[in-house]
Amino acid sequence: MLTSRILPPLRHHTPQLAQLRQTTTRFPANTTTATTTSPLFRPLARRSFHATAPQNSALDAWLYLPHELLQTLHVALPWYAAIPVSAFLVRGLLVTTLGSRSRSLTSRYVALHPLRQAIGVKVRDQMLRKGGMRGPREAKVAVMKAIRRETGALDRRWRCTLLGSFGWTLLQLPLWFTMTEVVRRMGGFRDGLLRMGMNALGLAGENSAGGDAATAAAAAELAGSSYPRDIVANPWFDATLGHEGMLWFPSLLDADPLGALSYVVSALMFANVYVTKNTAGSVGTEPTRFQRMLRRTLLGVSLAIGPLCTDLPAGLLLYWASSTMSVIAWNQYLDWKFPVVRNFGACKRPLLLMPPPKIRSGGRSPAT
Repeated sequence: MLTSRILPPLRHHTPQLAQLRQTTTRFPANTTTATTTSPLFRPLARRSFHATAPQNSALDAWLYLPHELLQTLHVALPWYAAIPVSAFLVRGLLVTTLGSRSRSLTSRYVALHPLRQAIGVKVRDQMLRKGGMRGPREAKVAVMKAIRRETGALDRRWRCTLLGSFGWTLLQLPLWFTMTEVVRRMGGFRDGLLRMGMNALGLAGENSAGGDAATAAAAAELAGSSYPRDIVANPWFDATLGHEGMLWFPSLLDADPLGALSYVVSALMFANVYVTKNTAGSVGTEPTRFQRMLRRTLLGVSLAIGPLCTDLPAGLLLYWASSTMSVIAWNQYLDWKFPVVRNFGACKRPLLLMPPPKIRSGGRSPAT
């Protein structure tokens, strides 16, 4: 007879759970693990082969707050609305704190670009008049070093280096991976990129889903349940994702039946990269070769997401699309709050035209 496993408390009960309870047996009454409560509501048992208490996974602690945010929103909203709202709120929290600071530095850096060019011309003329270089190559190196030194002093004086912008760009990736990992766990999907990275660093624990391997193996042997492994070994699992979708994808646990969500994500990412304005070309200078290659690479990756991600669950694609839409919306807010100087052009303000000079009776103007 199969020894029963202790099941974690679940918020949502399904017919599969009722059948799973019937096939689960109790421990004998004379054992130390016996209890008067139902085995469905016993705490999750963990096997330990060491005297010290097992440590919780660092990844579980990192994902606690995002998971609580999603569950709090789900109290008042269905999942098809709670997931987009969470993406918008998380992006808004990031933009109103670190994003505003980074964009203000970028706006100030771009506004100083004409002065930076003037300093470069002045330093070059001074170095050429001074002379003392043995050849054109040495003169070019000396001029570039002097220009870099003067422009660096200007940036430090105005506190507008680009390190803050780079840090802002790199900070967005871990946050996106964190939210997608939470959605992945709640749906019981396969290991994601964040889980793989934590495994490589040895920080994911024995089983980040919330149980040990023996519990998952025993649960897989139990019949009569559609989600035996998810129910037993994954306390993050939420069965309501299976019937709180919308439109043509009623289930967020399964792949999009039409395969359109991945192409929606692809179009949104392509539009986000294509219409972005914080590039070198927006300040009157030609983008560098690296910037052109990076932009083309991102556009190519955006186009490849559509056919490559058609088999992803609808819940992950819904958060991905919502996150990209929130990025576009909040970028518009940053462009309005911290405008970046564009190319030189005509003044947009109405010009005050001087009245024409009056002609004297003799036919001569006052200027003559």
